[in-house]
Amino acid sequence: MKNLFIVHTPFNLMTAFILSKSIFAEDDNYLAIMHPQSFDSWKDVPVLNYMHSEECGYKKVLPLLRWFRSGQGSYRKQVEEVRNMVGDIVFDRAFLAVDIDIQAQLLLAVLGLKNYYRYDEGMWSYYPGGHNRTWLREKFHLFELNTICFFAGIKSELEFNTAWIGGSRAAIGDYLYGPQLLMRKSPNAVEITKEMIKKAVRNLQEKGLLKSHFDSKTIIYLSQPLVEKGEVNEKDELDGLLKIMAKFDGKAQFLYKPHAIDTQKKIEKYKKAIPGMSIFNSKVPVELLYASEPHIDAVVSYASSGLMFGEKFADRKINMLSLADLCAKPIDADAHKIMENAGVEFIE
Repeated sequence: MKNLFIVHTPFNLMTAFILSKSIFAEDDNYLAIMHPQSFDSWKDVPVLNYMHSEECGYKKVLPLLRWFRSGQGSYRKQVEEVRNMVGDIVFDRAFLAVDIDIQAQLLLAVLGLKNYYRYDEGMWSYYPGGHNRTWLREKFHLFELNTICFFAGIKSELEFNTAWIGGSRAAIGDYLYGPQLLMRKSPNAVEITKEMIKKAVRNLQEKGLLKSHFDSKTIIYLSQPLVEKGEVNEKDELDGLLKIMAKFDGKAQFLYKPHAIDTQKKIEKYKKAIPGMSIFNSKVPVELLYASEPHIDAVVSYASSGLMFGEKFADRKINMLSLADLCAKPIDADAHKIMENAGVEFIE
């Protein structure tokens, strides 16, 4: 069997790697890197560099970095380029994380695929109606897709999804870390098991790409810019983080993983107030740290996918703590419920 994995983010890349190294290890696996997030940094992070290479077992890696984006030439020219890139490969199965992504669906149409599998995208994979579009916008995007197909010379029987994440009728299954957390329907939910994760992690460890670097009790804060957006008071956020430090009697190093739009002024203020705080700029999916760092005791955020799968990767108890209840406006009720069901503790 020939499988194609379409990835956009380091989290996608990790999940595709886990699937290709476990349940689909006997197949011929191919990787398409489409509009990747922070791709310039991937080559500087050894584990990311390895996971998107032929060295890790992919038969071929297709770099679709700006495919079907503006300034890339005519639609027909871009379709011809990707067909030349793929050559005579006929894919039996395709896997994508976001089934509402226009370019990913166009790629499947070009390849002549009528259906596909979804794989875990974090919290959005579990939502009922994620990024739900209005009827008007749904029809607009469907018209846009059909128009592109016309001008690009794409003839396809693929039924496009322009409504909401997880709403595709062309999807025939979901590969998920926590299928028990699903709040939407799935034609066939398949669990990505601890055993599957361990096989992939073992490969990374054997290559020397996953090593333990923390030698003492550690708390990681996955920052989300809610203070900058005015949704959380800065004092409330800082008080919440200090409350968490108090839970550990102050006997833990505090690693602050900043968001791109965090203000330096806020970060400096937190560094002065929180004992042992250090900036942690790792691009490695935090889930892989759970598997390789036995001293991680707690992870803190608001409504991050990084809080959902701790025990799945670590095979031990990690305290997953959410500051979502500090928000002036309550977070989405579905997000709150998903995190509750995942065992996340809410700090007030």
